[in-house]
Amino acid sequence: MNAAHLHLLTNHLPLFAVLLGLLVGLYGAWRREESVVRVALMLFVLAALGAVAAYFSGHGAEEIVEELGRSHDAIEAHEETGNLAAYLTIALGVLSLVTLIRRGPVAPAWRTALFVLALVVLGVVGYAANLGGRISHPEITGTALQETTRSPVPGPEAAEEAEEAHED
Repeated sequence: MNAAHLHLLTNHLPLFAVLLGLLVGLYGAWRREESVVRVALMLFVLAALGAVAAYFSGHGAEEIVEELGRSHDAIEAHEETGNLAAYLTIALGVLSLVTLIRRGPVAPAWRTALFVLALVVLGVVGYAANLGGRISHPEITGTALQETTRSPVPGPEAAEEAEEAHED
């Protein structure tokens, strides 16, 4: 496993853990169930751990994809936004961990502040993810990569060419 593979494995965790944490947390607040809100905070901590892994694997992944000829500008845009996303996700995770360690009920104002921060984090992480996808997915950028190799499965034209070559 190389850095690019590790980055691809870990970069989805912050996005989906924050999204799930926000949904679980809002449900817990609506139902006034402290234990459900705490699960949301645990998901935010998990998102922060994923952000750390994605952050540290990102530089190695950058070197690998640049060697593959991917757009330097696309990589840099993703890197800048990804750094901000990592810092915000880590901040959310640390604040959530401190809240969990405190053990008392989460004050409604503090809970609201954490959920607002989570919403901001979700937007920034989602934008960073979109920019990351543009690096290797030409179908979302509107550009197409030229085919450099023949298809491993020959089509009907190949059979006709083979017959003509055999007749000669």
